[in-house]
Amino acid sequence: MDDELEPLIAVIESWQPHREAMRQRAVAWLRTPGFRTAFYDDAHPPLALKVQIELDHGKAKAAEMWSEVLGVQSPELWQQYQQLATSGVVVFAHFVIANPEFTKQPKRSVPCLIVVSEDQSSAGVACAGLLAAAAGELYVTGEGAEERPQLHALVRDDEFRLFRRRPLPTAEIQDFPAFFLDVQMRRAWTPPLDRIPFVPLLIMPGGGAVVHIPWSIATGTPPLPGTMEKGVFAFHGEIDRQADAMIARQADGSGSWARKIPAALVLFGVIGGLYMKYFDPSLRDGQRSTPSKSHVTQDPVKWAQPVSVEKSVSVGPAAEYEPLIGEGLMGAGFLFHSKPGIYLAATSRHQFEDRNKAPQTLSDIGDLTVTLDPKEVMRFPESQIQMITAVSHKTTCLEFQVSDVINEGDELWLILEKGRWITGRLATRGRQSLSAGPRMLRMTVKTTEKVGSASGSPVVHAKTGRVIGVMQGADKADSPTVLEFETLYLNLSQE
Repeated sequence: MDDELEPLIAVIESWQPHREAMRQRAVAWLRTPGFRTAFYDDAHPPLALKVQIELDHGKAKAAEMWSEVLGVQSPELWQQYQQLATSGVVVFAHFVIANPEFTKQPKRSVPCLIVVSEDQSSAGVACAGLLAAAAGELYVTGEGAEERPQLHALVRDDEFRLFRRRPLPTAEIQDFPAFFLDVQMRRAWTPPLDRIPFVPLLIMPGGGAVVHIPWSIATGTPPLPGTMEKGVFAFHGEIDRQADAMIARQADGSGSWARKIPAALVLFGVIGGLYMKYFDPSLRDGQRSTPSKSHVTQDPVKWAQPVSVEKSVSVGPAAEYEPLIGEGLMGAGFLFHSKPGIYLAATSRHQFEDRNKAPQTLSDIGDLTVTLDPKEVMRFPESQIQMITAVSHKTTCLEFQVSDVINEGDELWLILEKGRWITGRLATRGRQSLSAGPRMLRMTVKTTEKVGSASGSPVVHAKTGRVIGVMQGADKADSPTVLEFETLYLNLSQE
């Protein structure tokens, strides 16, 4: 036996009995929320991030900045990882080359090239370690390329392709069965390589998903501080998952939603205006003042609505109301009824790219389309009201009375979707009359809900069941404690 291999084989042999325990711990980890937030949300960008880049920089710039080389989050990709829980096997592998960020950002998952021996005996794993070192040297220096041209070509093809497997030319490596594997690895999760001559992976036999098993998971020991924190894409990843959940909850049981509306479009609808309020420093610091009324239309407005709308829209219970998606698939909005024959729509102005341009339609994730008059608009500092001119089919709306009064401590609901809302209490002091004009108010909440999709959603008074305001922002998107909304105001001509 080669003297160079003997000590490696001895160490690897001592870990062979632990393979099954490693697999079981890895499978248990795959099924925890921590796998999603610590690994999945760090390794794979979500589509919501692309949309955010488009909103911030425009589509042209986003096209330059966005890359799908790491694999974009999707239900299909997630399912590949979950298949590892039932069919994955543990292999001992070796680094060939790694992205420079591997050492610069040890707590991030970065692209790496790994070599895996088909022979997972201790001798086979040890030989793969020597092959990895030789391939790495071949990549860096090119020495030996003439003797191993195929291996050199493979290792020089260093463009990362998620889960790619490439069998190595056995004729150039003494008939040794092995393959290169493209996988995302994390330096902080690797074992001490000066003592452990391999890295454990959970892979699908024959092809498919691969995951780097953190050494703390493999050994059942506590992780190093900061190595299991939420990934850099966790915030936008959660927005993606809200969109997927919304589709699932409203699906008709036939699995047809994916064909009716691509998930990406629904996704765009729920994230519009996300950053514009949540990270307002004045809101975070509790110093946001009531907006000036100088922007508000106080004069009576005379609107004439088509009879067809009155026949198509009816008041329904707030608990059963479903907020709509804004034009351009940004943000939320809702319909409400004020006086006989008048049905209107409210939206939050900041959720649209141009806050001075009113939307022309609102829709649900099915086939409802509500057409709005983009010219007849009552604009407030943060919200706007428009006349409904057409409805594709019958739907419901919320009830509104401008004469309503609310008081500190009153129970309020933020309607997220049909049958789902956040309960809170009015935090603004004193007696608030809606007829006094629109103003920014706050409600305190205790919730674990995510409110990334709630900008433009209705705020309802729990006792009356009537809508009183339009959601604008929160102190934080995840488990907020304070929500901010602008009260509805309407001054319609009595003629």
